[in-house]
Amino acid sequence: MQSTEIAPRIHRIACVFGGDRIVYCHLLVGRARSLLIDTGMSYTPDQDLLPYMASIGVNPETLDYVLITHSDVDHQGGNDLIRAAAPRARFMAHNLDIPWIETPEALVHGRYLQFMADHGIGPDVKGQQETLDVCRSNIPMDIGIEGGEVLRLSPDWHVQLVHTPGHTWGHTGVYDPVSKTFIAAESALWNSILGKDEQPVLPPTYCYVNSYLATIERLHGMDIQMFSPAHWSVQTGNDVKTFLDESKNYCLHVEQKLLTTLQASDQPLSLKALIARLKPDLGTWPDSQDDNLAYPFAGNLRRLEDRGLVQRGRDGDNFVTWSTAKG
Repeated sequence: MQSTEIAPRIHRIACVFGGDRIVYCHLLVGRARSLLIDTGMSYTPDQDLLPYMASIGVNPETLDYVLITHSDVDHQGGNDLIRAAAPRARFMAHNLDIPWIETPEALVHGRYLQFMADHGIGPDVKGQQETLDVCRSNIPMDIGIEGGEVLRLSPDWHVQLVHTPGHTWGHTGVYDPVSKTFIAAESALWNSILGKDEQPVLPPTYCYVNSYLATIERLHGMDIQMFSPAHWSVQTGNDVKTFLDESKNYCLHVEQKLLTTLQASDQPLSLKALIARLKPDLGTWPDSQDDNLAYPFAGNLRRLEDRGLVQRGRDGDNFVTWSTAKG
């Protein structure tokens, strides 16, 4: 775990948060323009980003672009501080994620509380406040992107913005065709999210399964020799394909486990019940993070429902349940 230049002009910055968590932000330094990818938590700029920039002789006041790959506290939480340090930088994010990026309150209510009403799953008031405390993203995005845009960082160096939905609707990666490096953030999530000691700390939180699988197939078709994700080691060569394959296979494995569990059950099961039954077979992250299985489970169940294999109902507490589709 270290901050370093992983390819010519591409710097990968290790940012520790939450004790055992890590997010890798990236800085691309061209002769004409520079690009920072993600800002971490509220304290990440002062703790990691600005010191690293100083160590390589980059003045933040000259920073041109800041891309927020997607709406998540550990990717947008330092926006306000980077804006203050880099007043001329133009902030950008995908249009589908901008509403959740421009205010911490929208992030909490739009993403982290999305399972509360139907499933009783989500952060309590204390947890919500803790998120707000470490997320300082109260600035508007200057540019809304759709994917496919090209940024000219040097006369001979152009990088491409690639829409990679699945974890969120607007998730975006960056591809450098010169070094064939893909800055992935959470475009693919392997079989768990890893911490600073490369141990599982969370389940893979993909949510929109058809988009997620399509993203993985798209990445398979690109000429990627170096894959630099947000919470995992850099993958190179054949390991890129292995990482993508494991991400896809895990998603399909979860879907099959959900279906067979519902087929074997003599009663409808809630999301909480499915998490309790299946977690032992799906990962070794801390039990306190099991509720994050709501993201992949909800996505896989939605896909099973769309295919007519399961159906939903309501239990006595008015929470959604699923059972095998009849007839």
